[in-house]
Amino acid sequence: MIPMIVKTHHNFRVIRKDGKQYDLAQLGVIVTKFIVSAPEVRHETEEMEGRDGLVDLGTMYGSRSIEAQCEMKARDIYDYPLLRNELFRVFDSREPFYVVCDLEPGKRWLVKYAGTYSMAQIATLGKFTLPLVSFSPYSESTTTTLDPLIFESEAWQFGHGIPLEDVRYDHSNRKFRIYNMGDVTVDPREHPLHITIHTTATDQTTLEMINHTTGDHFKYTGNTYNTIPIELIGVRVWRGQRTSLLRRTNYGLITLAPGWNELEVRGAEFSRITFDFRFYYF
Repeated sequence: MIPMIVKTHHNFRVIRKDGKQYDLAQLGVIVTKFIVSAPEVRHETEEMEGRDGLVDLGTMYGSRSIEAQCEMKARDIYDYPLLRNELFRVFDSREPFYVVCDLEPGKRWLVKYAGTYSMAQIATLGKFTLPLVSFSPYSESTTTTLDPLIFESEAWQFGHGIPLEDVRYDHSNRKFRIYNMGDVTVDPREHPLHITIHTTATDQTTLEMINHTTGDHFKYTGNTYNTIPIELIGVRVWRGQRTSLLRRTNYGLITLAPGWNELEVRGAEFSRITFDFRFYYF
């Protein structure tokens, strides 16, 4: 039996890649602080002879540090090493895992623990600071655009950039808008992006998609079928996720800038187009 503890707002869940979840409070751990640092910046500069200062060539973001200050409370001194070892397994960093803080239940960080940590034992209590590192500078939404946008759900919260206008990621018109609520451009070379186009005719034709906001242009020339959709999954193009169509395209990609994106589909007839992706935040 795990002793009763006070669950703080800094409490967090660990979500492993296999879907297993561990709530720190339910394990017997009080999280007193969950500190997310600012992203590491990498400035690229160049020095020019005869000119004061440096030339700014741009800035990239590096990793992100997170520090969790915790107090472990065992049932008795015999239970202490068992609980300690269970936490070692929960934070096993041979593969990355997600953490979701109760203060921001709609965002998750993909992390590993950095360096080492030890527990200062006082009877049945063990205090420790868990250093985590996210190799990405961004958190991501716990849900995707195809999950219901229900404001009562913890998955959607203040700070998610939800607009007052109606937001849809499933369209049937040739001209439509897609809203990226995040701080970062969704780029299929870096982020999962799944676009599905349900064509309505079996024909030899051309299918084009243009993002007028970013200037991106995708073009496919070949057969379409009324029973098998064309899918853009990352940088690949598939018919029904079985037949690669990449060589029949212009190798163009569709990215989604933060805010509203004005898109248009030309050519082949279609009944429905869906966009499935996550949002990325500082």
